[in-house]
Amino acid sequence: MQISLMMVKADGSRREFPVEGQRVVVGRAGGCDLRIPVASVSRRHCLIEVSDDGLRLRDLGSSNGTFRNGTRVEEATLDAGDHIEIGPVTFRVLVNGQPDDGQPVITVIPQDQHATSGNDLKA
Repeated sequence: MQISLMMVKADGSRREFPVEGQRVVVGRAGGCDLRIPVASVSRRHCLIEVSDDGLRLRDLGSSNGTFRNGTRVEEATLDAGDHIEIGPVTFRVLVNGQPDDGQPVITVIPQDQHATSGNDLKA
């Protein structure tokens, strides 16, 4: 099973971030697996876990919350097509490249943020 998080930038370009391994920590800190260098994102914001039981999203005590399909969650099951909102960033969950239909949600990241690695978001 291949899982990725798709982000669509304001210019319409798409970027996919593969979920590799059993756990992906998303946050602002340099040691996170997926880094979102924006002040409204906590240092360690949320965790995505992959297991035989499926895909789970867990908030890690973030200040501004983690949202699944517009609802703030502490922990939730994820399905293909779900939207995850972390600060100003919205990802769409893709499982084996699906779903490939529907209208994307555009993410606008403040221009003063600078990314430094392959798993950093870029404005």
